Amino acid sequence: MLAAFGTLRIMPLMALPLAVFVLFTTAQQDGTWTSAVAFAPAMMSGALWQVTYGDIFVFGSLMVLFVEIMNAVNTDARSILNHGLSTLVALICVVLFVTTASFTNSTFFMLITMMLIDVIAGFIITIVSARRDFGTQG
Repeated sequence: MLAAFGTLRIMPLMALPLAVFVLFTTAQQDGTWTSAVAFAPAMMSGALWQVTYGDIFVFGSLMVLFVEIMNAVNTDARSILNHGLSTLVALICVVLFVTTASFTNSTFFMLITMMLIDVIAGFIITIVSARRDFGTQG
């Protein structure tokens, strides 16, 4: 059981929102699910706040990004492998964005931006943590 958990630490968590996005986009085949209104609560001002499924997706992805950045403080081999796989997943997303029409939308671009933040922050946090572990200054 613990060995399986250790193996899961290698998987980039940002691959989960990617899998959800691919699943919904493939099911609908045109990517318009991101602009469909999920709910529209009335505000005290009388205006309607139209929350789309894309908005909900971005919010959920931000929560996953937060957890992924919290996991970046580890400096073991699994963490380094996780950063490498995160980079690979981000590159795959960039290729999907520029080559596939149903993935060319603002919601997917925000997911790519979150993945790039994850990659950059992960490497920076790991380097700073490793320097602290080795007791280097500067």
